[in-house]
Formats: sequence, C-alpha cells, structure tokens
Amino acid sequence: ALQQLVEKGKLTDRERQTIITSCEEDKRFVQNGRYVGYLDYNHDFLSYYIEDEMEIYGKVFKRWEECDAKFEKLGSALSYTEFEMLCREVVGSSEDDNEGLKTEQINFLIDVVDNNGDGTVGRSEFVERYAREDAQIQGALRHHWHPL
Repeated sequence: ALQQLVEKGKLTDRERQTIITSCEEDKRFVQNGRYVGYLDYNHDFLSYYIEDEMEIYGKVFKRWEECDAKFEKLGSALSYTEFEMLCREVVGSSEDDNEGLKTEQINFLIDVVDNNGDGTVGRSEFVERYAREDAQIQGALRHHWHPL
C-alpha cells in the first residue's frame, strides 16, 4: 500500500521508509509471522493510539443492551439532547462517578454515532457502532427463537 502511494506521488520514498521504520520499532504491530506489520490488538494498540475513544467504548459497550432497550422504548432516532439524557441515565455522569461520561465524551459519542449526519442518533447507528456482532447474534436469536 505504501509503495502504491509512492507511485501515485502522494508519498516520497523517504516518507515511506520512515513509516516502515516506525512500524518496525513500534511493538504494537505484529513483528513476525504471516501478519507482520498488522495491528497487534493483544498489545493494547487501540488503547495507546486512540485512548480517549477506547475509554468511551469501554463505558458504553458493557451497557449497550440497556441502551438499546431504552432506544426501543423511545423510538428509532433520538435528538442529540434525548441521546445525551439516555447516556446520562444508562451510563451515568462523570460528576456522579468515574464510570460515567463527561459532557465532552457524550459530544464525541454523538459525532461518532451519528454517522449519516442527519442531526439525530439512530438506534441502528448506535447498535452498529457499539454492539456489532453481539447485537446481530442476539437479534437473530430473538427473531428465530421458537418456544418449545
């Protein structure tokens, strides 16, 4: 990929080599084997490079089912104010405890979750961002569950 950027004139060969050297020195990338150069998630790559988002993700992910249930009651899309109130109700406020979200974290969360930019936070956008495979599996189980 880096060589393609050099060929297209987007990157100099020197910049390419600097990137390669940085990756080789950074122990958060896989150092050998089939996946050399790939992100090594076992060595806290994400926590190191996007620490703030991972902190938010850690607080929200463990409560995504509760958030989803409240979304279901409130509607499929919430205004930013409604979503902020939902976050404070389910996750908590940082003024209350260390597990809660700060106002700037909620604003960041809104920016990240409202991926279509329509001014609302949709239930599907929230689930897609924070539940992912868990939500799909549980949704399928609920949909196809047949009582004995």
